[in-house]
Amino acid sequence: MRVLHLTTSFPASENDAAGAFIYRLINALNKKGTECHVLTPATIRPATWPDAIEVHRFRYAPWKMQILAQLPGGIPAALHKSLFNFVLLPVFLCSMTLTFCVRARHYDVIHAHWSLCGAIAVITRFFHRKPVIITVHGSDQYKSNRSMGYSLIHCLAVRGAAFTVCVSRDILSDLQKKEPDHLPKFCFIANGVADIFFEVKPRPIITEEPLRLLTIGSLIPLKGIDVIIQSLARIPSSIHWRLTIVGDGIELQNLQKLAEKHALLEYISFEGNVSPDVIPQFMERHHVLILASYREGRPSVVLEAMAAGMAVIATNISGTKELVQNETTGWLFTAGDTNALAEKIESIVKKEKDIITMGLAGRKWMRVQNLTWDESSLQYQQLYAKATGLPAQVRN
Repeated sequence: MRVLHLTTSFPASENDAAGAFIYRLINALNKKGTECHVLTPATIRPATWPDAIEVHRFRYAPWKMQILAQLPGGIPAALHKSLFNFVLLPVFLCSMTLTFCVRARHYDVIHAHWSLCGAIAVITRFFHRKPVIITVHGSDQYKSNRSMGYSLIHCLAVRGAAFTVCVSRDILSDLQKKEPDHLPKFCFIANGVADIFFEVKPRPIITEEPLRLLTIGSLIPLKGIDVIIQSLARIPSSIHWRLTIVGDGIELQNLQKLAEKHALLEYISFEGNVSPDVIPQFMERHHVLILASYREGRPSVVLEAMAAGMAVIATNISGTKELVQNETTGWLFTAGDTNALAEKIESIVKKEKDIITMGLAGRKWMRVQNLTWDESSLQYQQLYAKATGLPAQVRN
């Protein structure tokens, strides 16, 4: 079976975190015998990575101007950064649609990631005549609830698709309420994690060692990295900690200035973007993962941390409540509440909270749920077969 993945986000190099979860899913699918190709936007320079996957990158502007989709935060962040990028958007959409129409006919099924890609695949279905499967994420849910224009795109996509996959149960529930006439087409398939995360050895807190905190994500406002820094500023100086921030984005300079303002710059390491392959090594060197986002779909970084046996502190939002059971597999706090986060960090240092027990409980839950890419790819293969009538050709 041949599958074309249509996505606005896909890694351009081994150090690129954009759409890394799609890359991991396709890798797992290919290993199971499903031939997957990718259609995605080109970036600011030619890219041939990865060798093992056939990736078609469409052009929509001179090389240096192709920043709409692949920078941290994706298209919304690019549009927020510069009004000029709005001029590129129609050209981007036209180029993606035309390139897709040329290539789509050569595949058995179209797998579109995000509603925008799904709408393009559905609109052009009269031309390629292939079944369309859409995976919707937290950003689709958020934008469709707040933007009439995006809501129309979202509805067009999910109503025209053969199946719509939701990456969280909250997204599924929301979609079922909005589109009760299409319930048989909706399903939940969780993103998985790579097996290597289950091999990470949780790091105990050694006496006199600072508490090593880790946060990973795009440096954009909705990730709440500033909340983490402000929370650490509230902690007494007698409590020793170090914070590592992995990721890049438009908020980098603001976050560095905030850290400098609170005289915390020497305790915070800004690592920038790193290869997804080294994330397990970062988790092995730290005690606690913090996610301070104001909204998420079903954050992969929390799944990975739990598989790695790390203690997790996360905001009490729909995307994380499915993963982190408060006081059982981690701790939750209200988004933006710097006092609550500071109290949780302080109680860990004082050993009022057991990070090893909490981390191992999270890993056990991940194993029970079987949240691996192997399992995710198997469920997608079964969905492809159902949509096309072709055998799944599962390879163990």
